[in-house]
Amino acid sequence: MRFLEIKKQDNRTKIERLYYAYRDIMYTVAYNILKDRYLAEDAVHESFIRVINNLHKINENDCHKTKSFLIIICRHVSYDIYNRNKNIELNPVEEFGNTYIDTSDQPIDLLINEDSLRDLIDTIKKMKPIYSDVILLRYSHDLSIDEIANFLNIKTNTVRKRLERAKKMLINILKREAIM
Repeated sequence: MRFLEIKKQDNRTKIERLYYAYRDIMYTVAYNILKDRYLAEDAVHESFIRVINNLHKINENDCHKTKSFLIIICRHVSYDIYNRNKNIELNPVEEFGNTYIDTSDQPIDLLINEDSLRDLIDTIKKMKPIYSDVILLRYSHDLSIDEIANFLNIKTNTVRKRLERAKKMLINILKREAIM
């Protein structure tokens, strides 16, 4: 399998640590969508194949950012599997834990404090997953549009459109909350 193709021992160890740390939560996310334990296992394994191809994007094994990244990938792989097997009942809403957006080294640090960042993250979590996922992958995980398209198995134009819509939604939500 792909795992055996990993040349560097450091990368192999990194994947092992990621797998043992996050396989259970990824399985839970996949199972909530697919309602089948074998398909959920397939989703977790397929997710790790995508992760192996982009291992350089993960710096730390044990952090909220890595956790949310892996769960987003697993969720989309699960949806892909679901779409191939339409006879499974879909549960589109699942909680994927706390998401941490790392804004260090960005000008936004000057504009927001910790409380407003927490509010922004909560607002993003309330959005539909197709929009919150692209925002988190783009701005929290620093993935390019091409990389997001690859991970989510969608066209780059779809990623661009979802990002555009997500930004508009986020601005409208924040404006409404500021008025209230």
